[in-house]
Amino acid sequence: MMNEGFESYVKDLFNDPTHSDISIVVDHDKEIPDGTVAIPAHRLVLATMSDYFRTMLYGNFIEAKKSEIRLHGVPYSTFQQCLRFMYFGWDSTLSQMSLEEGMEFYSLASMLLMEPKFKTEYSKWLTKNVIKWEKQLWTIVSMAVESDLPDVVNRCVGYFSDVANELLASEDFRTVPLSVIRKVISCTKMNCSKVLLTKAIKCWIASNGVAPDTKEELLALVRSKKAPFFKGNKVRHHNYTLEKMELDSTHPPQDSYSSILRFQKCVKLVGVLLILEVPRSEQVDFMLKGNMDLKVDVKPAGFDPDYSDTDYNSDGDSDYPSLTRIASVAYDFSRRNLDEVTIFFPEIQICAYKDYSFTFSWIGDGEHLKIHNFGRSTPKGLVVLGESCVAGVYRTLASDYGKKLCESCHPYNDRYRSDDSLDSWGWGWGRSRKYDDSSTSDYS
Repeated sequence: MMNEGFESYVKDLFNDPTHSDISIVVDHDKEIPDGTVAIPAHRLVLATMSDYFRTMLYGNFIEAKKSEIRLHGVPYSTFQQCLRFMYFGWDSTLSQMSLEEGMEFYSLASMLLMEPKFKTEYSKWLTKNVIKWEKQLWTIVSMAVESDLPDVVNRCVGYFSDVANELLASEDFRTVPLSVIRKVISCTKMNCSKVLLTKAIKCWIASNGVAPDTKEELLALVRSKKAPFFKGNKVRHHNYTLEKMELDSTHPPQDSYSSILRFQKCVKLVGVLLILEVPRSEQVDFMLKGNMDLKVDVKPAGFDPDYSDTDYNSDGDSDYPSLTRIASVAYDFSRRNLDEVTIFFPEIQICAYKDYSFTFSWIGDGEHLKIHNFGRSTPKGLVVLGESCVAGVYRTLASDYGKKLCESCHPYNDRYRSDDSLDSWGWGWGRSRKYDDSSTSDYS
């Protein structure tokens, strides 16, 4: 367009030697297999975006008169990312960096004194990807503390509270700085037991050789916290005792298990309970204690006009949220052949009388654990459409007023108003079922 200024065209200069007035020579890396490589650039752009280059190219240094500058120990691909930021800003290409690439980018960009220009966008990028890189969360938070990225630190600690039972067991937890430990302990709610938190803090203390007064301070803070910490209440769908349960001989082991559930109240789920069974094959050399990765998917099931008023699109999706997470499941068969495990996740709202699919898929090859199937029983406060492997949940009521329905599902909400009398309004189970606004729990 005629009215566009230099800003609109500076991107065209990237890696273009036509009007280049300087070359930056960097080391080879995986993209450049041998030797060094010279990258065409422009003094004005480098000096504008980097205080390092401004001082070098326009100060009283010998490099100011050179047409080629050598940067020793700087890998080609990382410098290209920094150079890209100078010409394009934070764009979709930089947003696709891996965590390792992103941390290398930050290190080099900081060395080039570019922090004031990229730090805000970099912080947003890391914050957005915390869940994606949850297994490296303690690496991220340590780097964020060192680099003064408070939004990233707060996001990491917030997500930690959602899946604390797994992250506290990580070896990387022992490497985090003291300031993060204090933030962890200060969490009002976290999905783990007080026993696990205490054990994790003691391990951190032993690994970091802290002063006696700091040790006592941290342990006193943990002791002062009131249990339970969980963000939701534990609700079993089935009456069972692990010591009295028998292995399921009806269903063969699978790589993936699915259940369709319909709740009779709007709830906010923060976790699910599963019963794992020890592998029965005698040919399998199986560890009695260990960890396995399990993919968890929770999403609305297909539309059913008899039970749901949800608006679905042509692909069968709905306006209601879904969740996918790969959890590290710790199991222990040292005492019995079955083990109850809890998988926590960020809060997801489940609306009443709508069908939701719960799918659990083991990750990786080899022998997988069997998830116990409870058959076609109908637990109190819940309808199981078919057979279920969900033993229970951690949840809170979605309504702020303790009612069965959340504000969006309540019949007095505008989206449900009609000319008919609300006294004859039916809900969910067919139009003969009357609305019950009672806060008395039928799901406890």
